[in-house]
Amino acid sequence: MNEPELVSPFRIAFREEGPFVNVYLAKQESMEGAMHIGSCMKSILNAEAPAQFLRLKEIFEIGIAAAIKDVLGVEVSKFETNRAPDHEKAGNA
Repeated sequence: MNEPELVSPFRIAFREEGPFVNVYLAKQESMEGAMHIGSCMKSILNAEAPAQFLRLKEIFEIGIAAAIKDVLGVEVSKFETNRAPDHEKAGNA
């Protein structure tokens, strides 16, 4: 029997802020209370765009999946990739 698919109440949000791409663990529906979990200079990511960004994304997905496994004992099967909702797009978000 197949187990029901669990959907995380959190997401990994990437935002361009000044000279950095900042990474947050945020609620699905909002950036309110988001926890900053890392940063990378945009110039580093632009060196081999989009390959460098995809590498950064993969690093954070691996790390968050490991943290979820450690804390909740649940294996992450996939991460969904979505564009930021319009209400979050301020500046270069």
